[in-house]
Amino acid sequence: MLNNNKKRTRTYDAEGRIFQEKWKLNNFFLEHRGAPVCLICNELVAIMNDYNLRRHYKIRHNDDFGKFEGRMREDKLASLKKNLAVQQNICNKVSWQTDAAMRASYEVAVAIAKQGKPFTDGEFVKSCMMKVVEHICPEKNEQFGTISLLKQTVTHHVEDKASNLHQQLERELQKSLSGTLLLLMRALTYQTQHSC
Repeated sequence: MLNNNKKRTRTYDAEGRIFQEKWKLNNFFLEHRGAPVCLICNELVAIMNDYNLRRHYKIRHNDDFGKFEGRMREDKLASLKKNLAVQQNICNKVSWQTDAAMRASYEVAVAIAKQGKPFTDGEFVKSCMMKVVEHICPEKNEQFGTISLLKQTVTHHVEDKASNLHQQLERELQKSLSGTLLLLMRALTYQTQHSC
């Protein structure tokens, strides 16, 4: 006899819920990366359905935004969308600047290591760099200030680079050894065939 005691659990992801256009104007929501985001307070609502989005709007924003109707409501929606786009652009710009600072820090650390200089020279290099920036492009002072060249950072970057090189060397060595073994096996096979 088969045991059918396994309880089936319902998952919302499996239901294939999709964002509905009416939620934009009715509840001031947009879909962002597969989840509904409130344009007013930027909160994510976990489950994408009409009841949850309507409840969020009614409880938190109906008093302030319920008065907007028709064209005024559409204008408010456009304004909130624009604000969200501006916020996302700022976040993307900050993220890009952080990535650029990390790459620059990494490159300087590698250059210090290649020259055989002490890792503490990173702090000296940064102080020199900041003096140059102060005179040439002072508007970039804050951006250059985010580049970390502390001894610990330089050490970490150099260790990371060394580990990466070590892994690459191991892979190449394995390829080389397996190629060499293959050639030796072929040579032995050839010798065995022709010596008989």
